[in-house]
Amino acid sequence: MKKEIFIVLKDFEESPTAIYGTQLAKQLDRFAYLFGVVKVPIITPPVVIDGSILQNTVATQIEQVHDQAENKLENLVDKLKEIHPQVYADAATGFKEPTIIDETEKKDPYLMVIESTNELTTMHEWFGTYETRLAENATVPSLVVPKEYLWQPIQHILYIMDKDSENVENMRYLVELSTAFGAKIKVVTIAQDQEAAANKRYENSVTNLCETLNFKDFTFHWVFTQDASRAMDQLIEQTKADWLAFEHKDRSFLERMFGDYNTEHLILNSQKPVLVF
Repeated sequence: MKKEIFIVLKDFEESPTAIYGTQLAKQLDRFAYLFGVVKVPIITPPVVIDGSILQNTVATQIEQVHDQAENKLENLVDKLKEIHPQVYADAATGFKEPTIIDETEKKDPYLMVIESTNELTTMHEWFGTYETRLAENATVPSLVVPKEYLWQPIQHILYIMDKDSENVENMRYLVELSTAFGAKIKVVTIAQDQEAAANKRYENSVTNLCETLNFKDFTFHWVFTQDASRAMDQLIEQTKADWLAFEHKDRSFLERMFGDYNTEHLILNSQKPVLVF
């Protein structure tokens, strides 16, 4: 059984995202695993040679920075254990993205929690931030939490589903979450116009999902609009969604549904936590 809620640390200090992830682990009765990456020094001070001893080497700097991070981690774990006793942590040295991805592949956690920068710029939309790239490239579900977002009970989850999607595992995962949270889930498919064939496929997909998973607290809706991004904002407000969820299987889904939208835009523009499959 996958036990951990994997919490990505931006630094080794207490943050609203670290607290959010710990509260989430408590709610789901799972371990909270804090993981931070110590950057490899790129610019180093001049090397000083004293006799036969080489001082201030890169290796020495890395060791010193890693030790400092470990000390901060211990303090952070002690603070977060006041919220949830099942907290542990680790730090690694390297480059953030590949190191975190590698660690998630080793740990295979239940969920990865990432803090978003919430900075919607052209550069970020084109190339993403390291947080959006993590959400896109991770092999586990990722929850991207807006910076400074505080914990609150999850009562409503809005899942944006592709009309051609029949991913039972995503829905099974949402059923587990809704049961643990006591939450209701609204499944919405957005399309630009009504097509009888597409409607029939969608109805068959919904029927198969309901029969397979025995849905109870789910509702399914079509939304037809020429302005999908505006419709998304309205849906979040109308459904009082605490989380927004969608499947990032490739860029074509969002581009097809939202025109100039992409995964980075959706994550960085959201004022609510975004669950990315």
